[in-house]
Amino acid sequence: MEGLENVHVHQYTGIQDLKEHVKSQSEDLQAGLTNQQFLVFRDVTKRDLAKIDRQHSGIEARVSHYTCSNLLIIKLMPSVKHELAHLNLARQFDRAFCRMGLPDESLASVGARRFFHPQSSQEADAASKPGSRGN
Repeated sequence: MEGLENVHVHQYTGIQDLKEHVKSQSEDLQAGLTNQQFLVFRDVTKRDLAKIDRQHSGIEARVSHYTCSNLLIIKLMPSVKHELAHLNLARQFDRAFCRMGLPDESLASVGARRFFHPQSSQEADAASKPGSRGN
């Protein structure tokens, strides 16, 4: 929760309530009424997360889930500025690899996806991995 001390923690009561909070916060963020990108929900189980994932479409957000505390953190991504920032960063990595003389296939993009760890799962805006020499 470091950096999120001023974020209200909501009790998770269901997907519909979560979607309403996300929609409201996203609208306020886009309208410039707030600069708060984060929503935090407590008591979200792995089973709840699976249900949320199935109905996640249309929400411009990244989700982090902490299984030891059943905490769900949603970071809203409503702006073109955000997309430009992470896409430009990826292009800078590509250029740096080129300047180092590394072949194009040295780095393979795996896109935006969720990474699972024993105690948590997090979604990346964009991710890369070492490329394979055989492909």
